[in-house]
Amino acid sequence: MPVYWGILHCHVDGGLCHKQEPFTPAEMDEFATQVDQLYDFAIQDRQFDFLFYADHHNQGQMIALGDTPESPWHTILQKARERRMPGQFAALLGYEFQDGMEYNVYLHDTDQLPLAKTWPELIAQVEPGDPGILLAAHNRPAPTDWQFPPHPNFRLIEVLNDGSVFEHWANEGLQHGHR
Repeated sequence: MPVYWGILHCHVDGGLCHKQEPFTPAEMDEFATQVDQLYDFAIQDRQFDFLFYADHHNQGQMIALGDTPESPWHTILQKARERRMPGQFAALLGYEFQDGMEYNVYLHDTDQLPLAKTWPELIAQVEPGDPGILLAAHNRPAPTDWQFPPHPNFRLIEVLNDGSVFEHWANEGLQHGHR
């Protein structure tokens, strides 16, 4: 089995990362520049195989505005299309969902963009086995609440080696039946 190198989760810098109001035109330009810089880092500097751009779902009303010119999501889609190089580099889509806890939603070849107020509501929208949506646990600053029922698309855990703190957290997930 080949090993692929890449980034599973990244954000833009500064105030844009956590800004929940719609972006101004100047902020959209800065956002686009920063996304290009992330792709340049992944492709040119590190020569990675893939990058999942996965910023906060409420950033600039990103998911709520959908694929419209005033939405960061529109820019993310456009940049991913520009940077895809079949057989060389995969520019993939996703977002970090926050409801007091944090999770990642990864998308592949799907038009579905699940969004809800809570994680249980969001995963209820995801058809079990849908190959276009992968759900994942995010590790900080608010680790996953493992009380939700296991879902077959919840197949990835973002683990950060930080003095075994996250090993304990991941083991909690296993104890709650998430495999």
